[in-house]
Amino acid sequence: MNRLLLRIDAVARQSVPVALTLLLVLISALPPVLPVFREAAPAWVLIAVFHWSVQRPELMPVQAAFVIGLLQDLLLGLPPGSSALIYVVLRGVAGRIAQLTAGRGFVNLWIMFAGAAAGAGLLRYLIMTVWLERVLDPVPALFELLLTVGVFPLVSWLLTRLQRGLLTHA
Repeated sequence: MNRLLLRIDAVARQSVPVALTLLLVLISALPPVLPVFREAAPAWVLIAVFHWSVQRPELMPVQAAFVIGLLQDLLLGLPPGSSALIYVVLRGVAGRIAQLTAGRGFVNLWIMFAGAAAGAGLLRYLIMTVWLERVLDPVPALFELLLTVGVFPLVSWLLTRLQRGLLTHA
């Protein structure tokens, strides 16, 4: 019985990154509470997928990034597969970023995240422009990028604390 409980504990701990990211998908589908988030809000899910893909890639497999993206598309009414594509690409890019930033400090990781978020934002903008068959105002996308890059340190710190607290034995 003790072995079974240990296995259940390990599986529960290992599912934290994907479960938390799915929770962020659900939260992002809620109506915005703050008026400032009506036009654009930080890309919470993008931050989580990036964080886990860099810090614990074995716990954020490509398949999970794909499913998370599909769920987000369904809940937010985005073009089917667009978020899935973005998160799968981000998952791959994050692996390279992890190699480039290993041992170089948080500021380097933040700069690399800013570049990855800008690429993801541009891809989202282009997909939406094609999907809606009109050129969109880029200001909300730029504002979302700034918010996302701005809150990244706090969210990354929180996820790192969670990682240390829950995943040290996983």
